[in-house]
Amino acid sequence: MHDDFGDNLRLLCSYYKSTAEVCRRLGINRPQFNRYLNGVNRPSDSTMRRLCDFFGVEVHELLLPTGSFSDDSGAPATGRAASAGTGAAGFV
Repeated sequence: MHDDFGDNLRLLCSYYKSTAEVCRRLGINRPQFNRYLNGVNRPSDSTMRRLCDFFGVEVHELLLPTGSFSDDSGAPATGRAASAGTGAAGFV
């Protein structure tokens, strides 16, 4: 089963040193985060909001088809996700 959410989340994570770093900074259990990446589970509404705040995207953007997300969201291209290396992303 193809999961755009997992692909989009994986793309955002690629702008960090590692997925483990993202999990630590978000305070999310790594095995649970892997379930999101693999499309096995979806995050709760509150966790989805935390993910979006962290990566600087909106919920509807994260749920876009993968091609549309990477082309239209602008998150990686404008540096919202890439600049997250300084401090906690989304918490300025």
